[in-house]
Amino acid sequence: MKRFNYEDDYEDENFYLDEDDDDIEDDEYGQLVDVFQLNLVQYELNQNLIAKTIAFLEKSWFWKFKSTEKKLKLIEETYNKFKELSERKEE
Repeated sequence: MKRFNYEDDYEDENFYLDEDDDDIEDDEYGQLVDVFQLNLVQYELNQNLIAKTIAFLEKSWFWKFKSTEKKLKLIEETYNKFKELSERKEE
Protein backbone atom coordinates (compact mmCIF):
# COMPACT_ATOMS: atom_id res chain seq x y z
CA MET A 1 0.00 0.00 0.00
CA LYS A 2 1.31 3.42 -0.96
CA ARG A 3 1.68 6.05 1.71
CA PHE A 4 1.61 9.76 0.96
CA ASN A 5 3.38 12.28 3.10
CA TYR A 6 1.90 15.74 2.70
CA GLU A 7 3.63 17.32 5.67
CA ASP A 8 6.59 18.47 3.57
CA ASP A 9 4.40 20.45 1.18
CA TYR A 10 3.57 23.20 3.65
CA GLU A 11 6.86 23.72 5.43
CA ASP A 12 7.89 26.77 3.39
CA GLU A 13 4.58 28.61 3.64
CA ASN A 14 3.94 31.10 6.42
CA PHE A 15 0.31 30.92 7.50
CA TYR A 16 0.66 33.46 10.27
CA LEU A 17 0.70 37.18 9.69
CA ASP A 18 3.55 39.11 11.18
CA GLU A 19 2.58 42.07 13.33
CA ASP A 20 4.44 44.35 10.91
CA ASP A 21 2.37 43.17 7.93
CA ASP A 22 -0.88 44.95 8.91
CA ASP A 23 -2.26 46.62 5.79
CA ILE A 24 -5.34 47.96 7.57
CA GLU A 25 -4.97 50.68 10.16
CA ASP A 26 -6.89 50.49 13.43
CA ASP A 27 -9.24 53.32 12.41
CA GLU A 28 -10.05 51.67 9.08
CA TYR A 29 -10.54 48.34 10.83
CA GLY A 30 -13.02 49.93 13.23
CA GLN A 31 -14.94 51.43 10.33
CA LEU A 32 -15.06 48.07 8.55
CA VAL A 33 -16.35 46.37 11.68
CA ASP A 34 -19.05 49.05 12.01
CA VAL A 35 -20.14 48.56 8.40
CA PHE A 36 -20.31 44.78 8.82
CA GLN A 37 -22.30 45.14 12.03
CA LEU A 38 -24.78 47.50 10.35
CA ASN A 39 -25.16 45.08 7.45
CA LEU A 40 -25.77 42.23 9.88
CA VAL A 41 -28.39 44.22 11.79
CA GLN A 42 -30.11 45.20 8.54
CA TYR A 43 -30.12 41.56 7.42
CA GLU A 44 -31.64 40.43 10.71
CA LEU A 45 -34.32 43.12 10.53
CA ASN A 46 -35.22 42.07 6.99
CA GLN A 47 -35.45 38.42 8.06
CA ASN A 48 -37.69 39.40 10.96
CA LEU A 49 -39.92 41.46 8.64
CA ILE A 50 -40.20 38.57 6.17
CA ALA A 51 -41.18 36.20 8.98
CA LYS A 52 -43.83 38.62 10.23
CA THR A 53 -45.11 39.11 6.68
CA ILE A 54 -45.51 35.37 6.15
CA ALA A 55 -47.18 34.95 9.55
CA PHE A 56 -49.58 37.77 8.68
CA LEU A 57 -50.48 36.25 5.32
CA GLU A 58 -50.90 32.73 6.72
CA LYS A 59 -53.73 33.96 8.94
CA SER A 60 -55.90 34.30 5.85
CA TRP A 61 -58.29 31.42 5.26
CA PHE A 62 -57.60 31.56 1.50
CA TRP A 63 -53.84 31.19 2.00
CA LYS A 64 -54.00 27.40 1.88
CA PHE A 65 -55.70 27.43 -1.51
CA LYS A 66 -53.31 29.76 -3.30
CA SER A 67 -50.60 28.46 -5.63
CA THR A 68 -46.95 28.80 -4.69
CA GLU A 69 -46.41 31.47 -7.34
CA LYS A 70 -49.33 33.52 -5.99
CA LYS A 71 -48.05 33.08 -2.43
CA LEU A 72 -44.59 34.32 -3.42
CA LYS A 73 -46.07 37.31 -5.22
CA LEU A 74 -48.23 38.17 -2.20
CA ILE A 75 -45.27 37.82 0.16
CA GLU A 76 -43.20 40.15 -2.00
CA GLU A 77 -45.95 42.75 -2.32
CA THR A 78 -46.83 42.69 1.37
CA TYR A 79 -43.16 42.74 2.42
CA ASN A 80 -42.54 45.80 0.25
CA LYS A 81 -45.60 47.55 1.75
CA PHE A 82 -44.50 46.73 5.30
CA LYS A 83 -40.98 47.92 4.52
CA GLU A 84 -42.33 51.15 3.07
CA LEU A 85 -44.50 51.69 6.15
CA SER A 86 -41.60 51.05 8.50
CA GLU A 87 -39.41 53.52 6.58
CA ARG A 88 -42.14 56.18 6.78
CA LYS A 89 -42.47 55.54 10.50
CA GLU A 90 -38.74 56.11 11.00
CA GLU A 91 -38.90 59.51 9.26
